[in-house]
Amino acid sequence: MEYLGALIVGVIIVGALITASFGPNIAAAYDRAICTITSMAPGGEGGCEGRGDPADFAGPDFVPNSCTVATSGSKEKVDVSIAIVDAGGSHGVQIAEVKNADGTTSYRVAQTGEGNLGLGVGIGGKGEGKDTPKAKLSGDLKLKGSYSGGPTYSVDSLEEAQRIQNQLMSNPFADVGHEPISETTTWGGEFEGSLDLGIGFGKKDGDKGGDSGGDNPTDTPDVGFNGALTGGHQYSTTTNEDGSTVYTTSWSGEIKGGGKVPDAADASGSWKGTTSIVIKRDANGQLVEVQFKTASKAGSNLKVGGKELAAAGNQNHDTVTTSTLKVTNANRATVENWMGDPSDNYMGFKPLQTMLWDPTKPGTDPVINMLYNEAQISQVTMNNLEDSYSVGGEVKWGLKLGAKYTYTDSEGNIVDAQYAGAPENGRRPWHNMDVCFQ
Repeated sequence: MEYLGALIVGVIIVGALITASFGPNIAAAYDRAICTITSMAPGGEGGCEGRGDPADFAGPDFVPNSCTVATSGSKEKVDVSIAIVDAGGSHGVQIAEVKNADGTTSYRVAQTGEGNLGLGVGIGGKGEGKDTPKAKLSGDLKLKGSYSGGPTYSVDSLEEAQRIQNQLMSNPFADVGHEPISETTTWGGEFEGSLDLGIGFGKKDGDKGGDSGGDNPTDTPDVGFNGALTGGHQYSTTTNEDGSTVYTTSWSGEIKGGGKVPDAADASGSWKGTTSIVIKRDANGQLVEVQFKTASKAGSNLKVGGKELAAAGNQNHDTVTTSTLKVTNANRATVENWMGDPSDNYMGFKPLQTMLWDPTKPGTDPVINMLYNEAQISQVTMNNLEDSYSVGGEVKWGLKLGAKYTYTDSEGNIVDAQYAGAPENGRRPWHNMDVCFQ
């Protein structure tokens, strides 16, 4: 009881802090301390573990404890086209090598099978003349729905991971001798559109030279522009062996473009990116973690005059930025209010709203500030290489008839990895992520 008296004097001194912005954390610790001291006396209550969650007043851990350092995968895909109907499917197995802060390395083997069905329409037109420019326009629009699913296994050696990969590629239903640590089901949709516009400047009769106009205009335009937009939207559910469930809402897109002008080299380029929000609930259905992830691949195939430019950006590099926020009793109300319906695990268009967030800076949105103050933030760049071959054919008898088989091997290795440290002067400074290179 003497210790209790001393504690009361201390409380008078720091009482104002309990009502400050971090008051709930101190209050929880104070409540546990009072319980611990009083339980020492005869007839004390005991059982103080329920007096405040330690995670509610522990300082945030900004250093990630694991890192994916290498990936490899194989995928086979079959596509069939009949008239405007496209159908297909794919089967793949991916290996990820993960290094942990405790010095151990594990390997995740993920299998997925996908089926899809879509419809497509095309538009086109062309006009030409002797004294006026000629032009052509064509375009396509395709819509496709897809379903995929498969298990993930965890093993301790690369050799065992490769054995499982080879076995599953030969027989997707093989017994690999391991129980899966998770099962994933994904529903999605894809859209694809393209536009090709060309303009040729014809020459009058009697003019010499040039490759267009006159009596023999060609189909090759003097000036041409083309572009394509491909997008996808997916929602997946992953059930883990510990009873927890992970829900992922993602959007992906790819933009391609090119141009041709007289007496100049042709140019083309592309940008591709994916953004997603991941929600994790424990076995009791309580929200325990929210993750924001953005992946981008830029400048990977910018070409001028048919030659690829090394200075066009990070060639074949994928950069993934991940912000992981632990949900506790202290911040749960704010997170659930931001989600809208806390019982709904589908995030709709919210991933698109967050893809331009910079979690290393404070902002006006309360969740951005929460990421800035509490989240683990990492940025990992991998060099990805892909080899593929395809066999296919297409016959046109007024309708589009064809089939195509594609086999792809991919490999990725880490190039750079950083994490955002504790806030300093309005920023989260970047530090080397040592766990990736130990």
